[in-house]
Amino acid sequence: MDSPDMRGANLSAAAAQYPVVVCDAVESLSVHNGVARLLLSRLTAEGGSAPALELLLPCAVVTQIVEALQTLRT
Repeated sequence: MDSPDMRGANLSAAAAQYPVVVCDAVESLSVHNGVARLLLSRLTAEGGSAPALELLLPCAVVTQIVEALQTLRT
């Protein structure tokens, strides 16, 4: 088993491979050729919005993702 220090190093390396993006709103949603395309935006320091991420999802998994996100509601 890895030492606690090694586990921390592995987590840091893994985190570097998967960037964290904060999104505040869905700017647009469309479906083309079986792919759902969500343009997510973030708030700027001036209070406006700016594109943050374009998320592409196969339509076959959209229902699963929506159901998983609904479990986050309090």
